[in-house]
Amino acid sequence: MFTGKVYVFLVVAVVMVVVAAYSINIAQAQQKPQIIFPVAGTSWVIAP
Repeated sequence: MFTGKVYVFLVVAVVMVVVAAYSINIAQAQQKPQIIFPVAGTSWVIAP
């Protein structure tokens, strides 16, 4: 039931949230041995 504009807005919002979370964790990577950020209710762990 989503219109095209609403769908695009949701996709852009999700991408922005993911990029923001990734950037924040990159900034804190020097203090943490792992990069952990939530995506869609799950936790992705990236070992350096």
